[in-house]
Amino acid sequence: MPLNTTPLSVSLLDTIQTSLDSGHTSWLQHPGSYLLSCLKINLMKRIFCLSFSFIAFILVARSQHSNSGNNDKNVVIFNNYIIQLKPLSGNGYGYDIIYQQKLLVHQDKNPFTQEPGGLKNKEDAIRVAKWQVLRLMPSLKQQLLNNPQIPIEVARQLNIPGY
Repeated sequence: MPLNTTPLSVSLLDTIQTSLDSGHTSWLQHPGSYLLSCLKINLMKRIFCLSFSFIAFILVARSQHSNSGNNDKNVVIFNNYIIQLKPLSGNGYGYDIIYQQKLLVHQDKNPFTQEPGGLKNKEDAIRVAKWQVLRLMPSLKQQLLNNPQIPIEVARQLNIPGY
């Protein structure tokens, strides 16, 4: 094989050699059409490989995009605040309230009784967190509120059972 052969010519030479070895010599009568058919097959293989690669790329990109979105059932966006629910021991829920990538409220206790274990279900935690978001003062956006206590009357207003 000459030193300056391209991959296409090497592939073509291999195809011709295989054809000769198997006894198929009809291509010798019309070498141009055989060469053209070999080129078409190689082109089809390349198109198939490129198409497959493109489809695989699109699928991976879409899968990463869908994972990077807000598909987490423990995250709620409310008035540009992020409410991130935190499962706690004892099957309860706490939450963090984040604004502009800054943690404003961390609640890992029951906000009405200050007992560990948080609120009984996600819906209650979301309602209380939204109530807190509506009452955050602009000055409080500078400091972290760690387990702030909320009056029990608020639990009644929000229809949270057990209060």
